[in-house]
Amino acid sequence: MIPDLNWVKRYKNRLRRYEHLRLDFLKNKTTELANKIIVDEIRDEMEKAGVHRKIWESVVVESVDIDHNNGLITIHIHAEYFAENGFDVAQAREFGTQDHFIQPIRYSMQFSRVDPDLMDSYDLPKALSWIQGGVRRFSKGHMVSGLPRLNIIEKTIESKEVELRERLYEEYENWKRVVLHS
Repeated sequence: MIPDLNWVKRYKNRLRRYEHLRLDFLKNKTTELANKIIVDEIRDEMEKAGVHRKIWESVVVESVDIDHNNGLITIHIHAEYFAENGFDVAQAREFGTQDHFIQPIRYSMQFSRVDPDLMDSYDLPKALSWIQGGVRRFSKGHMVSGLPRLNIIEKTIESKEVELRERLYEEYENWKRVVLHS
């Protein structure tokens, strides 16, 4: 049976709507599922491994790119936490570090006792301090052992990639069916 003209017009409009919304749907749904399936798992694993809260809270889906030629979807997951001296602590936890020397940074301080025009300026060393065996210790610098390579982000992405792909395909097919057959 040949469909009537109204049905053809409605289907043509549904096809236009599908083409117009498809990439937005894929980007949004990919971001949503990547956050649920991959980012939440990365955060849980980092927390279990004792990674500082500021590092695992910084893990986010930064962007989703879709290659229009081959349909390849690329998800950029980002973790970043910098120390005061610019050292990327998040990267050090993922990839590890070698044994290295640490030392206090210097900072300048200005203050006036009474008159703001009479500023005193001091260049003071900052001390490293920690408690060991109930005793406060200080250092002007010392060697510390490196951090082990945790590889949590890479391992989680590899282990969850298939699940993400399957869920995204399922969600996309359901969405497409609704858009084209409503």
